[in-house]
Amino acid sequence: MLLDALIEVVENESVRLLMHSTYIYHPLTGYKFQVLGENKTFFEEMLAKKCPKRMSAGQTRLADAYEHIRLRVHDLVSHGGQPLVLQWLTALTKMEVLESIEPDEGKAIRMFQTVNDRGVPLAKMDIVKSLLVYYSNRYLGGELDHEIAVQFGNAFRSFNKVKELASKPGYQIRNINRDAFREDDVLRYHYLAFDGSNFGIDAGSDYNATSESVLETFLKPTLQALRSQPGLLRSFIQTYTEDLTGFFYGSRPSSARLVVTARLTCCWLFRT
Repeated sequence: MLLDALIEVVENESVRLLMHSTYIYHPLTGYKFQVLGENKTFFEEMLAKKCPKRMSAGQTRLADAYEHIRLRVHDLVSHGGQPLVLQWLTALTKMEVLESIEPDEGKAIRMFQTVNDRGVPLAKMDIVKSLLVYYSNRYLGGELDHEIAVQFGNAFRSFNKVKELASKPGYQIRNINRDAFREDDVLRYHYLAFDGSNFGIDAGSDYNATSESVLETFLKPTLQALRSQPGLLRSFIQTYTEDLTGFFYGSRPSSARLVVTARLTCCWLFRT
């Protein structure tokens, strides 16, 4: 987004077109930077100045960040003109991307948490998503990477919609209309409702489960146990992500045990 905003204000047309095709969009290969899931089209239309409609909180944050960057770039132009813009572009285009491959899943997840857990702590939902993508990538050749990204995107969008409804007069739900109520709470409630019997898993047995324990004592051991059986691993990841998204939608309870958390989860009956 920063590169795009800087290139946009370059006055020399030939330089601007060359840099845009080199770093942003090439007519033959498309966009250099690809966003996964539902944000892919939104991101591309945003860079193309098509003003796409914001459908989720994540898209709103992307658009707000892009607008802030563009305003700051125009400040650069006002203070330093074209020489300062070209200086920034020269510095950015000299940067390199380093790829680090870690075969140990435990270390890989810790690396992800360490690199990303800065400022705002990572939600357990984000860590769960990265964990599932890792197992898909490592043991299933990346077969389910895109599907996982789409499913979690749907879940996050559904949660944002419910939070929005829960704050409106006539829809207000006190337990949900709080900053402290996050996606991780729904992750925990879903654990109580998930039926893992097809995989020999006793899910939902710990009624004192936290989002942390769902990750550490349920998901991680389950994925580790199934990693040597690609068929079962594929089936579990698909079933779990689809069921989790369905739980966020509130369109279908996972099992009869949902009644245990009915007081807290009745809000999911609001269709997105």
